[in-house]
Amino acid sequence: MIDTSWHEGLRNVPGFSLPVLSSAGLESRASRIAERVVKAHRFLSKTLEFEPPSALLVLSIADWPSRSGTQVYGMPHFRAGNLIVAGQSADFWQGFVSMIREESAESLKRAEEVYRGPNGSIDFSPFFDMLSALPFSSGMAYRVLRQSLPTCLRCLCRT
Repeated sequence: MIDTSWHEGLRNVPGFSLPVLSSAGLESRASRIAERVVKAHRFLSKTLEFEPPSALLVLSIADWPSRSGTQVYGMPHFRAGNLIVAGQSADFWQGFVSMIREESAESLKRAEEVYRGPNGSIDFSPFFDMLSALPFSSGMAYRVLRQSLPTCLRCLCRT
């Protein structure tokens, strides 16, 4: 079951096999993230033989507190049938830059090469976009387990 109350006021991003919604101005970013999420959803549905209703919410900093269920803007998570991801760069992500800088100049140089953003600074948005499939897959696995567990326990108790 999807909690659609979080969808109010968001923009529908058409063209996907599951509902994709975004904060105003983030529709193109939502489309890019949705391409990966839809592939993950398709793969997991086939693998788990279970296709739960799910939606993708790509949120702005302003929309995050009322819809995410977590205070840390930028941490992808799955809640109430909604995969919730950040649509803008997050301070949380920039904390990783500080850790890398303290760890090693070589690691910082590599991060700059791989994640250089349009303004020249490190932008971890592509990494967190890719990471968005992780809470989604965990959420699906949890739903499968929750659905299957009562049946499995009944079978075990009969033997």
